[in-house]
Amino acid sequence: MKDRERERVKCVSNKEREMSKLIQENIHFLLLCSSKKLTILQQKALVKSMDKHQLNSVSEITLNILKGGLDLDSEQSKYLKQFAAKLRIIGSRRSTIAQRRLVLNWNVLHAILVIAQPFLVQLLESIYSKNATQ
Repeated sequence: MKDRERERVKCVSNKEREMSKLIQENIHFLLLCSSKKLTILQQKALVKSMDKHQLNSVSEITLNILKGGLDLDSEQSKYLKQFAAKLRIIGSRRSTIAQRRLVLNWNVLHAILVIAQPFLVQLLESIYSKNATQ
C-alpha cells in the first residue's frame, strides 16, 4: 500500500508541476478573481480585460478539473455540473480563444477559481518560499 500511496503523491505532484508552469505568472490575477469581495462592475471588468495568457491559465485549471487533477468533493462536483457544457468548451484544447471568451462569464470563472483556490494558495506559498531561500 505504501508504494501505491507514493505513486499517487508522485502523480499529483507531476500534475501540479504541469499546472504551475502556466499559472505562476498569472497567480495574482487568479486569486483576485476567486475573491468574494468584488463588486459587479469589478467582476465584469476582470472578465472583459482578461488577456490571452490569463484565459489560457483558466483553461488549464478547467482542463485539470475535468481530468481529475484536482480532487473535488461531492458538493463541488454537484455545483460544477450546472456549468458542464461551458467547462468542456473552456477546458478543450481544440476550442479557440474567441470560443472560450464567448462562453466564459463571471459565474463560470468564479466557480472554477473558488474550487482551485486551495491549490493556488499552496502554489503561491511554494513560490515565495523558494524565493526566500534563494
